[in-house]
Amino acid sequence: MNLVDLREFEFEMNKIISFENSEFIFGNKEFEEGIYKNYIYTNSYEVQEDCTKTSIYAVSLIDESIDKLYSIKKEASTIFLSERYVLFMGNDFEIDEEHSDVQKDIHGEYDYAILCNLKDKKEYEVKDKRVVLGIRDYFIPYDIDDSRHIAFEEAYMEDWELEEMFWEGIKKENFYRNGYRESINIISLQRFIQFVKSGCKLIPFNQIHNTELTAWIRYFGMDDESIYYRVKDFESKIQHIYSVNKKTLEKKLLKSIQMNDSKFSYSTNFIWYDIENRRIYEIRIIENKIKQIKEIFDEDFTFEYGELKEDFEGIIEDYFITSFWTEDDNGDNYKNFVKIRDIKNGNINSYEGTCVILKDNIILFK
Repeated sequence: MNLVDLREFEFEMNKIISFENSEFIFGNKEFEEGIYKNYIYTNSYEVQEDCTKTSIYAVSLIDESIDKLYSIKKEASTIFLSERYVLFMGNDFEIDEEHSDVQKDIHGEYDYAILCNLKDKKEYEVKDKRVVLGIRDYFIPYDIDDSRHIAFEEAYMEDWELEEMFWEGIKKENFYRNGYRESINIISLQRFIQFVKSGCKLIPFNQIHNTELTAWIRYFGMDDESIYYRVKDFESKIQHIYSVNKKTLEKKLLKSIQMNDSKFSYSTNFIWYDIENRRIYEIRIIENKIKQIKEIFDEDFTFEYGELKEDFEGIIEDYFITSFWTEDDNGDNYKNFVKIRDIKNGNINSYEGTCVILKDNIILFK
């Protein structure tokens, strides 16, 4: 376990995206010239975003020189697909409620995705609405045999939302764009670019698995050889964990987990997913006295503690990390804290601030 203390810095380090080659990739919001501007900093790029435009800059780690690569006159989120291609995504919905068109909103006519070639300074509209609307969390580039590919989780709502819709008895033909579908997909970056440039409205992804309204499907991480995903069937309450080989695309069922039949509540009983390490934790409050953290995928860890107000943040080796907050009797003097327990020897250290856990790093910030 490596403790990285960044509390001396003023920027919002809670926007850390990843940690690679001893360098952090993080975002920040700064107030400049009367406008709040969002920044994403990486080991090679800086993205600036305000209410009128999003810009990408190349930042040299050698002489710290900055080269503006591209700017788009839209407020957009950014997905780097390669050193050459970037995907901009956003929403042009600026109409007040009285004049908005609900059907246009449902069909994604206010949303957009633009593929940008940083080298040739060209833009291509993405016309496949599954990409425009379906990227909630994961559109991930990865390399296999010197070829770049993309893993795409198509999902339009939180998993608990979809399950709630199912139990309310909503029929798929009366739901979301005349139906509803979630899926895990793979495509080479070269083919994705080819189909976007040609204006394809239904890009032929290699669909690994799909579900409709009776189950959800979610990305569950990847390693050098495989991509992982999980599927929960609402009727049986069984969650299936699958792997798919990156080279052969062979699909394999790893485990089926019978989920608890009781209704989950964030105050007493819920599931916590660690995607990076492919762990599933069931968190329970027992007799309003004990909080139990139990790993239910590998079934190799259970830990209990009595501080019910402490939220579980994660586990690194033998270190158990929680967070909590305090305030005075008047509701003032609000403070955040991080607590790190050594499970083996029982030592406990607390730090004022909050944290992000990346790989074997606990990163403290204000």
